[in-house]
Amino acid sequence: MSNTGDIYETTLFREPASIQRGRQIQPRLLCRADAALYTGVGVTLFDGLVAEGLMPRPKAIGAKRIGWDILELDRAIDELPEVVAPSRFAGSAPDPYQDVRA
Repeated sequence: MSNTGDIYETTLFREPASIQRGRQIQPRLLCRADAALYTGVGVTLFDGLVAEGLMPRPKAIGAKRIGWDILELDRAIDELPEVVAPSRFAGSAPDPYQDVRA
């Protein structure tokens, strides 16, 4: 076999090094659908959160691709407001309409 054939076979048709070593690589940049999935919301809601500035804008990957940085998504999730849950016990909180009903 010629040298060109050997280079072609070993370079273009081999598995990535991470697979050869039995490891998987977690991508740092996610496409829009995966970024929405990562944050636990649908694509439409994710787009709204990006538009409102609650989620980061994507990074440019070359001229035609974009991706969301997982680290920036994590920071944005950490900064989301917490929900103030109502009391679990019925009647434990004062009734704001008590005076109106009397």
